[in-house]
Amino acid sequence: MKISKILLLCLFSSSVFATPIINQTGNLLNNGSLDSGSFNPVTGHGVASAASNWWQWSNSGLPLTTELITDAEMLALTSGSAGIIDGTAALKVSTGGAGDGGFTFNTGFGHPGWDTSQAITFSGWVYVLSGQMGLFMGSNSTGFEHTTTTTTNQWEYISITKSGGGSIINDEPLIYSTFTGASTFIVDSLWLNQGLESQHPGPAATPVPAPASLLIFGLGLTLLSLFKSRAFTARDFS
Repeated sequence: MKISKILLLCLFSSSVFATPIINQTGNLLNNGSLDSGSFNPVTGHGVASAASNWWQWSNSGLPLTTELITDAEMLALTSGSAGIIDGTAALKVSTGGAGDGGFTFNTGFGHPGWDTSQAITFSGWVYVLSGQMGLFMGSNSTGFEHTTTTTTNQWEYISITKSGGGSIINDEPLIYSTFTGASTFIVDSLWLNQGLESQHPGPAATPVPAPASLLIFGLGLTLLSLFKSRAFTARDFS
């Protein structure tokens, strides 16, 4: 009975996950942590997305849905293999076609603003469930630079820089499915800063461990404790 209670405690403890709160100082995005917004799905084109200060756009003309998800929902989507990276929520984006997703501007979307004549670096964590997505940086008038994900079913940190100067305006960070087709992905802890390199404080952040890993760890500690207890008892009463 005693062992059963200990194992039950380990199982309960293994389901509790604490996500880090990354210091947002220096992030030119308002709501870069993607904690603010609606946990109800938002479907539509050219409308405010589920994440505050971000809008959603469908270049394909097919349905596009965004929604904030909790750590528990993230764990359910990934069969317990990964939780969210930063804070209390992440943004799930489900596109119907290529080149669809979310976007924001440096004005009118609650951001503190940034120097559009200078180089801008855009980075963040992405978990692709299907397809492929990319971070895009630039503007409709001058074109975009972009980087794409290279894997699925695990967190991946990606970053892209758009050089400034002259008439080049860097005023649109985008989180889009790539031109290969539809994609379903989760983004978290997006970061924007002036300069040629990302100043994101958490690119080396360790993804939240899987429940199975914590359970094994907990069971290991339990067995070690029981072993030591038996050894101590044997010495005392031999």
